[in-house]
Amino acid sequence: MGNATVQLQYWNRATETMPREQRRAWQWEQLQALLTRASRNEFYKQRFAAAGVKPEKIRSLEEFSAQVLYLTKKDLLEDQRTHPPYGQRLMVPESEISQAWITSGTSGVGQEVHALSEEDVRRGAEHCFYALTWAGMQPGDLNVVGWPVATMAGGLVLFEALRRFRAHTMLVQIFDSKTKIERMRTFQPHYLWVTPVYLTRLSTLCEEMGFLPYRDLRRLKGVCISTGSYPVEWAERMQEFWGAPLFDVYGTTQIGTMFGASCEQGVVHEGKRGCFHFIDHWALLEIINPETNEPAQYGEEGDVVVTTFNRVATPLLRFRHGDRVRLLPPDYCQCGRAGPCLEAGTIARYDDMIKAKGVNIWPDAIDAVLFSYPEIDEYNARVYVAQDQGREEIDMRVAFKAGVADTQKRTIVARLPTQLRERTGVGMEVREVAPEQIERFEYKAMRWTDERITGLQKVKFREK
Repeated sequence: MGNATVQLQYWNRATETMPREQRRAWQWEQLQALLTRASRNEFYKQRFAAAGVKPEKIRSLEEFSAQVLYLTKKDLLEDQRTHPPYGQRLMVPESEISQAWITSGTSGVGQEVHALSEEDVRRGAEHCFYALTWAGMQPGDLNVVGWPVATMAGGLVLFEALRRFRAHTMLVQIFDSKTKIERMRTFQPHYLWVTPVYLTRLSTLCEEMGFLPYRDLRRLKGVCISTGSYPVEWAERMQEFWGAPLFDVYGTTQIGTMFGASCEQGVVHEGKRGCFHFIDHWALLEIINPETNEPAQYGEEGDVVVTTFNRVATPLLRFRHGDRVRLLPPDYCQCGRAGPCLEAGTIARYDDMIKAKGVNIWPDAIDAVLFSYPEIDEYNARVYVAQDQGREEIDMRVAFKAGVADTQKRTIVARLPTQLRERTGVGMEVREVAPEQIERFEYKAMRWTDERITGLQKVKFREK
């Protein structure tokens, strides 16, 4: 596998191998400074007062976790609603805002706004140097970036990180898939940045075009993926097909950077999953059992709770992400890094948000479009990978109420794809089905199913 062997290399050996007690002391020092700042901010002052918390009396990381309440998406959205557009949690003058990131919720539902100062932008980009270095990147390496660069965090963070790392960056997200492949054929990149499902789509098109990456991309050193889970078998197949190791990164808009990344071992090693290493001087990471709110044990799944130390404009104290992760012991990986680990390739959401084609799709937004038609009774939707082309698709099945004329049904079905794309930015296939083909619910509606893992396993590729 691969055209190059990635050697162990540190971006900052001292922070990557720092003993746990020293790292905890460092975190406590930064948390004290953050609590001092937060106690002067109206948003946090009100939260502390409502919970009876006196931040000046918190004496340890453990007391902080025990006393300070979780911060949720709902809290942030309410703050923005009552104090638009950035909320009271903004800790710098508006004139010092360098960027504003908006989470990729559709139609305004779930869309948080996070303001960043120039210092935030710089720190977030430079923290990514860990991930770039672990993947073996060198200044001057050519990166083909398929992530969108807009108001969402991922593309902006990556672009800024590559620029400051002095890497060569080619943004190709606006091009169709075949054009992206032609750009790679012409410019011979060292790294490709895409989502797992889109990597499958590119692989299928490569074969159709007679372009085999393991043969034709002789400079490729790594394929970097994010925002999706995947089976081990799929990752191994992709590494063979592309002739390069896969690397994965984990980050969120709220954290403000690539907070975790796979190391030189990649996402799979000797038949087992790799892990995300966290350089947690950037933020305090807690993994909690969502039912008991107690710390998760090694090997257990839990929810991610993060306190951001190095965010100047809009820091977060104990923000609960709703990301389902599996906590691994620090010695899970043989690379020698000492921070906490999360299993690579299995991160998912506890809530019902669907991420498809790189965009967060909120069921509430879909409901608003479909149920604006009183003729529609119910719908189901599934996200899957088409086996013939490896393309990520959304199948929307709609049932109408009794008595709706066929001509009226056809008119609505014809309109919906355009309306859904306008609302979400994502294309969907819409078709009518009989009412008995739609699953019904007595409690919470679970209209969406995600079949992409199964689909990825079934896509076939030509043998070398």
